[in-house]
Amino acid sequence: MLANIAFYLPNGPLGNIDYRPVTKYNPGIGGTEYLFVLNAVALSQYSDFHVTIYLESAEGLFPDSISTKAAGSLKDAIIMAKEDGINIFVAKHHPAWITEGCYENVSKDLHLIVWNHILLSKSELDYYNNNSSVEAIICVGREHLDLYLDHPVYEKMDYIYNGLPFPDKDELYNSYLPIENRKPIVTYISSIMPFKGFHWLAKAWPKVIKEVPDAQLMVIGSGTLYDKRQILGKYGITESHYEEEFMRYLTDDMGNILPSVHFLGKMGEEKNAILKNTKVGVPNPTGFNETFCLSAVDMQVYGCSIVSIASPAYLDTVVDKRRLAKRASGFADSIIKELKSPLQINHSLIYDQLSEKFHYMNVAAEWHEFFIGLLNGEKKLHASHPIPNLSKNYKWWRYFIHKLYNHWSILASVLTKWQYSRYVRKIKKVYEQYEYKQI
Repeated sequence: MLANIAFYLPNGPLGNIDYRPVTKYNPGIGGTEYLFVLNAVALSQYSDFHVTIYLESAEGLFPDSISTKAAGSLKDAIIMAKEDGINIFVAKHHPAWITEGCYENVSKDLHLIVWNHILLSKSELDYYNNNSSVEAIICVGREHLDLYLDHPVYEKMDYIYNGLPFPDKDELYNSYLPIENRKPIVTYISSIMPFKGFHWLAKAWPKVIKEVPDAQLMVIGSGTLYDKRQILGKYGITESHYEEEFMRYLTDDMGNILPSVHFLGKMGEEKNAILKNTKVGVPNPTGFNETFCLSAVDMQVYGCSIVSIASPAYLDTVVDKRRLAKRASGFADSIIKELKSPLQINHSLIYDQLSEKFHYMNVAAEWHEFFIGLLNGEKKLHASHPIPNLSKNYKWWRYFIHKLYNHWSILASVLTKWQYSRYVRKIKKVYEQYEYKQI
């Protein structure tokens, strides 16, 4: 039986992008948007699937293996999908779409899936738990999923790791440079926005330069990665207020950018040449808001050592965790240690583990299995137990509440409210501010 699968891409803010090379590299857009296109293209390789991407705006060039339709809003796309005989419809999470009622009164013939890439609030979790139109919520990693152990919506959630293209291993090793032979290059890859934590790395850079005078910082990304309409500040990097926050650490007394700092903007495949020579890769420096982090995987594939903190995302995606600092304020020292005395790694083994887990076609196979199961009445791909990493990131507490729901649901719901609306959110914010001051 041929199944009609659809994804919704809110591409209006992205502009006229050429998506045709997505199976080779990210063409310079946000990770979530990139993954929607990449996954659609990967699933189109299955003979029992026909894949359509409904677009917010009729812009962009797409691979021939998928169909595209300009639909406008998500609400309009869902209506159009019903008329087009779509079986399964996948949209990302967006708070505005809850407010606008996009997930209300959806036809029962349409299997509606939310592919969630960010952290959800308690009110959003409550909404999805009470909404019968949303059949399942797919998180991007096991650690991401387990952040919601203490909420009843966990029962309709599952996870499938994000996938990305991998270079051919033999071709990679034709030009592979062992980490101990690389120059002291530190590379950041992400959007340059507050929630991606670049200001932490910027504040740490003067300390790094003091200890390693020949270190170089390569900054790949832009404040316009998610929205081409963003008005940029004096240096053309990101919006002015945030730019002022971090540029004071990266400029001299005359306001000139330090010679050790290189802002490279958006990059596609050409970023790989930089990663091949990078000793330390810094994705989100703190990881506080990361749920997966494609950059962390990409950096490891090309032999970089990852320096950040042991947030849930990096527990899933970083193979060698020895340079993941226990405290965010300690990551500057971790950078210095790795630049001076890099840890010995078995890169071939790391590549194999990453490829098996995160190669986009291996990931597409899980989506294919999940969709086939869904059409046959099965809504879970992975077993919930055993629970990994119980001692990390307060998971033991969430697991305790998870067990409470079986016997004392009212008490469990009260504790859940405390956890999400007061305990984690407020305490983490205070902790982040304290850690930032320690750099």
